[in-house]
Amino acid sequence: MDGGPDSIIPGMFLSTEVPAGDHTVYFRYRPWDVWAGLLISVAGVVMAIVYWINGRKETTPSVEI
Repeated sequence: MDGGPDSIIPGMFLSTEVPAGDHTVYFRYRPWDVWAGLLISVAGVVMAIVYWINGRKETTPSVEI
């Protein structure tokens, strides 16, 4: 609240005690697994692009005489 941390009241909804007057209250939800999933997704896309680029290289068939 007002730029600093505050405690959350347990219950079905996010709530906190706010004294009388003008205040700014932000609720932020930053779970770690979202960042882990994003990192894994980006790594997968990069690996797919690298695999696709390496697979497009033309190879000449080897002929033994």
